[in-house]
Amino acid sequence: MEIIKKNPTEFAYFRKVKKTIEQLGEEEVPKYLEKEEPSSFLKIAKEQGLELDYLMFLSFSTQESGLGNWLLSNGKM
Repeated sequence: MEIIKKNPTEFAYFRKVKKTIEQLGEEEVPKYLEKEEPSSFLKIAKEQGLELDYLMFLSFSTQESGLGNWLLSNGKM
């Protein structure tokens, strides 16, 4: 039907916000679990969790991106 003749995002751009050293120092550093805590958490998930909790958390904890550790430490899951 060609109702829109021009791409409305043609000249759009993302503005990158520059931060000062002081602003970077004020940002909160994510809290990660200590070495022993993930293993105890996985043990509890296996014994008391729902059906797929253990497998899901185990796969997240073995990823090298740190996503699983972040999710576990922040209680997002």
